[in-house]
Amino acid sequence: MDDIVNRLNIIKKYYKLSGNGLAKIIDMSVTSVNCFFAGKSKVSGEFLCKLLDAYPSISAEWLMRGNGNMLIEDKPTTDEKLMKELADMKVKLLVQTGVTDRICKILEDRIDHNKDEVITQKWEGKLG
Repeated sequence: MDDIVNRLNIIKKYYKLSGNGLAKIIDMSVTSVNCFFAGKSKVSGEFLCKLLDAYPSISAEWLMRGNGNMLIEDKPTTDEKLMKELADMKVKLLVQTGVTDRICKILEDRIDHNKDEVITQKWEGKLG
């Protein structure tokens, strides 16, 4: 039982989870979850199933027996990688949009100013 408790604590640290946070994620009582992590109660099959459902990248073989790697795939899944790339691109686009909006505003102000100058000069007879 100590081995599985150690692996649970590795998961907790890896995902930066608190007992309360995990309890909410897997819909179990905080007391039960904290007892499992502290080794005060025997880890239930229900808990393990809910944990694996919530974190499908965790290897069931590693969690139950300690065999292999903690994660089924050590690198981020394609979906996770794509989501990160999309988020990065969104930030860049927002920055570019902000810069573009500022440039457009400056140009509009200059055009308006130049129009006013042309009208004034024409009115004053300085232009032909």
